[in-house]
Amino acid sequence: NYEAYKYLGSSYEMLGQPEQAITYYRKSLSLNKNDAETYRLLGNVYFYINEYELAKGQFKKALDLNPNDFLILNGLGLSYMQLGNYEKSLLYYNKSLDVRYNEPAIEGLGKAYYWLEEYGKAYFFLNKSYNFNPGNNVVVSYFLSSLNTIGMYDEAISLAKEALKKELNNSHHYR
Repeated sequence: NYEAYKYLGSSYEMLGQPEQAITYYRKSLSLNKNDAETYRLLGNVYFYINEYELAKGQFKKALDLNPNDFLILNGLGLSYMQLGNYEKSLLYYNKSLDVRYNEPAIEGLGKAYYWLEEYGKAYFFLNKSYNFNPGNNVVVSYFLSSLNTIGMYDEAISLAKEALKKELNNSHHYR
């Protein structure tokens, strides 16, 4: 049955075996072409192996079947961002937020605005993302760059010192 193949795909994905995961997700879809979740999962695997066009295609198929799934919308936002289409990335991240408030969409909006050189908007969303998860070093990096670009140097210095202090404190826990 298609569910068993889907779960095999998921298991292989968790084991870090993307080619096996793809094989089983495709087998699942050959038995049930109306399962949005399997298209989304297949899109995730393609994204993981840097096949962004293929990922985008699977996410679009999933979206056709389930247009109100914020995970699918985020997948499209991520795919378009990796493909350099930041405007489309913004479109899907905003749609995701319309469905459900979620931090990955907030972070994605911040990054997309950053790459579009709209640093004020990038600051707005990266600040929200940072407040949600101050330990996310990628967000901290984009946030610091945005702050410097818009001339908020004192805030950038404060944030950088805070991030370094947290990193130092966290490193003591691993000794």
